[in-house]
Amino acid sequence: MKDTEEKQKPGPPWKTVAIFSDYDKAAKKKEELREGYNIDEVQMQLKIKRIGDGGLQFILKERADPAYLPVKEKKKKK
Repeated sequence: MKDTEEKQKPGPPWKTVAIFSDYDKAAKKKEELREGYNIDEVQMQLKIKRIGDGGLQFILKERADPAYLPVKEKKKKK
Protein backbone atom coordinates (compact mmCIF):
# COMPACT_ATOMS: atom_id res chain seq x y z
CA MET A 1 0.00 0.00 0.00
CA LYS A 2 1.33 3.42 -0.89
CA ASP A 3 1.64 6.23 1.63
CA THR A 4 -0.02 8.68 -0.75
CA GLU A 5 -3.29 6.72 -0.88
CA GLU A 6 -6.02 7.81 1.50
CA LYS A 7 -7.41 5.19 3.84
CA GLN A 8 -11.16 4.75 3.63
CA LYS A 9 -12.78 5.28 7.01
CA PRO A 10 -15.48 2.85 8.08
CA GLY A 11 -19.00 4.21 8.04
CA PRO A 12 -21.67 3.86 10.69
CA PRO A 13 -22.59 0.33 11.81
CA TRP A 14 -25.23 -1.73 10.00
CA LYS A 15 -28.49 -2.33 11.88
CA THR A 16 -30.61 -5.45 11.38
CA VAL A 17 -34.10 -4.70 10.06
CA ALA A 18 -35.47 -8.25 9.72
CA ILE A 19 -34.61 -11.88 8.92
CA PHE A 20 -36.46 -13.74 6.16
CA SER A 21 -36.61 -17.35 4.99
CA ASP A 22 -37.14 -16.28 1.37
CA TYR A 23 -35.08 -13.84 -0.74
CA ASP A 24 -38.17 -12.51 -2.51
CA LYS A 25 -39.71 -11.43 0.81
CA ALA A 26 -36.47 -9.69 1.78
CA ALA A 27 -36.30 -7.90 -1.58
CA LYS A 28 -39.93 -6.78 -1.26
CA LYS A 29 -39.29 -5.34 2.22
CA LYS A 30 -36.14 -3.61 0.91
CA GLU A 31 -38.15 -1.85 -1.80
CA GLU A 32 -40.84 -0.84 0.70
CA LEU A 33 -38.22 0.74 2.95
CA ARG A 34 -36.51 2.47 0.04
CA GLU A 35 -39.81 4.07 -1.04
CA GLY A 36 -40.61 5.10 2.55
CA TYR A 37 -37.45 7.15 3.14
CA ASN A 38 -37.90 10.90 2.95
CA ILE A 39 -35.57 12.64 0.49
CA ASP A 40 -34.87 15.46 2.98
CA GLU A 41 -33.68 13.04 5.65
CA VAL A 42 -30.36 11.21 5.78
CA GLN A 43 -29.87 8.87 2.83
CA MET A 44 -29.90 5.21 3.82
CA GLN A 45 -28.07 2.19 2.44
CA LEU A 46 -29.81 -1.20 2.40
CA LYS A 47 -28.37 -4.65 1.82
CA ILE A 48 -29.50 -8.27 1.89
CA LYS A 49 -27.09 -10.96 3.08
CA ARG A 50 -27.42 -14.73 3.11
CA ILE A 51 -27.08 -16.20 6.62
CA GLY A 52 -27.67 -19.39 8.58
CA ASP A 53 -26.72 -23.01 8.00
CA GLY A 54 -26.38 -23.56 4.30
CA GLY A 55 -27.43 -19.97 3.62
CA LEU A 56 -31.13 -20.73 3.96
CA GLN A 57 -32.04 -17.38 5.54
CA PHE A 58 -31.64 -13.77 4.43
CA ILE A 59 -31.01 -10.75 6.63
CA LEU A 60 -31.95 -7.19 5.66
CA LYS A 61 -29.65 -4.49 7.06
CA GLU A 62 -29.63 -0.70 6.86
CA ARG A 63 -27.35 2.20 7.77
CA ALA A 64 -26.95 5.92 7.12
CA ASP A 65 -24.96 6.56 3.95
CA PRO A 66 -21.48 7.77 5.01
CA ALA A 67 -21.31 10.08 1.99
CA TYR A 68 -24.22 12.15 3.34
CA LEU A 69 -23.21 12.31 7.00
CA PRO A 70 -21.85 15.62 8.34
CA VAL A 71 -18.08 15.74 8.73
CA LYS A 72 -16.89 16.20 12.29
CA GLU A 73 -14.09 18.69 12.76
CA LYS A 74 -11.14 17.63 14.84
CA LYS A 75 -10.31 19.79 17.83
CA LYS A 76 -6.80 21.17 17.95
CA LYS A 77 -4.76 20.48 21.03
CA LYS A 78 -2.80 23.26 22.63
